[in-house]
Amino acid sequence: MVKRKCPFCNIEFEFKSNQQFGAHKTNCKLNPKRKETIEKITLSSFSNRKKYKFVCDCKKIFYQELTIKQYENNRSRKFCSRSCANKRNHSKETKSKISNTLQNRPENKGKRNKIKRKNKCTNIKLHICCICNREKYVRESHSLQTCGKKECVNKLIAKNVTGKTGGYKTKSGRSKFNGCYYDGVWLDSSWELKCVKMLDRNNIKWDRTSKIFLTYHDKNGKERKYYPDFFLPDLNLFIEIKGYWTDFSIYKMKAVQKEHNISILIIDKEEDIKADMVFNWQHTRLPL
Repeated sequence: MVKRKCPFCNIEFEFKSNQQFGAHKTNCKLNPKRKETIEKITLSSFSNRKKYKFVCDCKKIFYQELTIKQYENNRSRKFCSRSCANKRNHSKETKSKISNTLQNRPENKGKRNKIKRKNKCTNIKLHICCICNREKYVRESHSLQTCGKKECVNKLIAKNVTGKTGGYKTKSGRSKFNGCYYDGVWLDSSWELKCVKMLDRNNIKWDRTSKIFLTYHDKNGKERKYYPDFFLPDLNLFIEIKGYWTDFSIYKMKAVQKEHNISILIIDKEEDIKADMVFNWQHTRLPL
């Protein structure tokens, strides 16, 4: 930082370089030759310019306005755009030039050894996904079993989940993050919200309470309760929305239909949430 006093306004300022001090003198409002110097700069920079044709490394043609001196000294752009320039790898010479210019700046002198990367992690381990066996390096504090993909996470949940325990629960599991209230009724997912709005648009009555349930027997012969997502009293139809399937859920849906001989519309795709699916349904969809 250099302290300089303006000869026109008689005020001391701190400038980083002499170039800033010269820019202040030319743009100072008390400078009597301010308008003349600005006009000369604009005329010299814009009046003598011409359009020149260039070809980028990606074989695209672009145009640039340059003066004769700039064109003779090869001061034009080398690439058609910034995104195209970022895709190219710098050579060792250009990298050394960039590093030298950054080191020689006054604000960066003596700070190179002190600067540390914020995202640098020293404690790294090799993690293998238990579903797809994908390998990647993660931090030692990483405690997940999968690679993080939605498909692998759902398959892991399908292995570990054995069914609902304790009956119908409001805001249970992941529904407390993905669920919401609609007319005072708690819905567990965005698919259920979409289904309810579709039913209201078509004036179809629906019910969702913990009092509506069906009993069935599991593989061990124990009696359990099945709570459907929605019940349509006018059509005498149950609706079940499944985001992912487990072996237990497949057995449960088959056992409920066999023991009660009722009609259950199962929706496992978001695209199938339509009024045609409710009125003209033919069979329940169960995975093999």
